[in-house]
Amino acid sequence: MKLYIIGNGFDLAHGLSTRYWDYHEFLKLKGEAWMMRMLEYYFGNVSGNPSNLLWSDLEGALGKYNVKAIYDFLREGHTLDMDHVTRSVEEVEAEVQYHFVEICEKFSKTFTEWCESINLTGVAPLKRFSFDPTDVFLTFNYSDTLEMIYGIVDDKIVHIHGRASKGDELIVGHNTPASMPPNIKEDFYDHEANYRAIVKTINRLEKKTKQIIGKNHVFFDGLANVDEVVVIGHSIADVDMPYFIEVKKCVNATTQWEFSYHNDKEIKHIEDVANKLGIVSSNYRTFQS
Repeated sequence: MKLYIIGNGFDLAHGLSTRYWDYHEFLKLKGEAWMMRMLEYYFGNVSGNPSNLLWSDLEGALGKYNVKAIYDFLREGHTLDMDHVTRSVEEVEAEVQYHFVEICEKFSKTFTEWCESINLTGVAPLKRFSFDPTDVFLTFNYSDTLEMIYGIVDDKIVHIHGRASKGDELIVGHNTPASMPPNIKEDFYDHEANYRAIVKTINRLEKKTKQIIGKNHVFFDGLANVDEVVVIGHSIADVDMPYFIEVKKCVNATTQWEFSYHNDKEIKHIEDVANKLGIVSSNYRTFQS
């Protein structure tokens, strides 16, 4: 039995507009420039790097944040009015709620809308991809490319992060859970409650891979007879490594692995991934997609 692990490169090969930059353009068309700027401020800023990661590595960017810097930014410009203390406190709480919590909630909503807008009309199967009825698929894509273009039946596919056409909750997120900053100094503003709201919101965007794997344990437990794993169009970023570790644990030690790559720079990354997974060199090969 052959297992295919499908990433976004597979959809891109079929001409679909599924890059994170396409999500950026989708937001622009919706008139969400302010939301985009706020997301860029809150996430994806790396020290020493002038460019923001958000539109090139969205999930990686969501894990690049600074809880204290976010709160300091939201509180900036607000001074305590001793004659209207309650109003002063409520103003900062409103900043946290409307300028961070709701922005993040809107991100999740618009990301789903974008995925649901991906159009497969006119997409044709590619000759280089030939699938057998016995093959099984673990796809990280939200689209129906396998079902609609290649006629793969539903029970052969696990959409590990959800399927847009079915109205699933689509999973996109980071693997860097937030925590409360130490030594919070209280004054009239309820700093702890505001910090907790920020931390809770960031952690809603965490990709809880352990829970997702547990929810799909029947699929993973059924991989014992897989003698070949083919990875197509997946960057195998750190956030998704737990899934690959689980697959490696469930298949046989002699299972052969094949990893696609788009350019030569990716070959070294594949070697590193194979080492992390404990796949010996004789049990895997790379091929250009």
